[in-house]
Amino acid sequence: MSVLLGDAFTHWYAQERMKIEYLVHVAGLETCTWVAPSKPKVPQAGATPPSPKSRPDFIGVRRDERHVFESKGRIRKPSKSSIGKALGQVSALWSINGKQPTTRCATFFMLKAAGAEGKVLDPPAEDGGIGVVFDERDALAKAYSFFLDRPTVDLSDQIGEGYVGREVEDGVFFGIDKRILAAITERPPTTSGREHRVSQIFAMLDDQSQAHEGRRNEDTSPGRDGTLLLDRRERHIRRRLGPPQ
Repeated sequence: MSVLLGDAFTHWYAQERMKIEYLVHVAGLETCTWVAPSKPKVPQAGATPPSPKSRPDFIGVRRDERHVFESKGRIRKPSKSSIGKALGQVSALWSINGKQPTTRCATFFMLKAAGAEGKVLDPPAEDGGIGVVFDERDALAKAYSFFLDRPTVDLSDQIGEGYVGREVEDGVFFGIDKRILAAITERPPTTSGREHRVSQIFAMLDDQSQAHEGRRNEDTSPGRDGTLLLDRRERHIRRRLGPPQ
């Protein structure tokens, strides 16, 4: 449960506070390759050296930026050793598809009696460390797997024109802009074609960002990735957490 808590709030923080469209666990991609460092890496101050097989939880994909995230969910304040381990994991990754990440974030979110509380640390950059190479179109497809793995239906009468998706619970609908879904459904056969498709999707998101955000209200939560969650349940039966402080 604490793992899911940490993952959920890390996704929220990345999209709402850092304006990052996608967080993806790239280790599961067939196109993912980890590149060993050419020389031993000295960990950051306060960071615990990670095990050789240790990998950060998520790669954040923004239009012109890439980010690293290690997510930790807790019911109490994280210990010094937990912080050191997380810092070691994020600082170990030095390159993403040949480029240094913009940030390396170790995130800690705690659910307390007074509500949710978060702590985010970004250790200073340094040379050396492992690298990861993966197909970014495939990474985006993994982020949209909810819609790609099973058939979707037209949700125009529930969410509004231009959205497809599914009802995930009575009165709760998860949808996506059908133009984004159409763009990610087809996998171009060439590397250059897939790179172009990623650029197209980001251009579409940028073009529709105001329209997507304009749907936000007390029942509707749009994502920066073209998705939208609509909760039409009665307020007294909603189980909704407020954002971390």
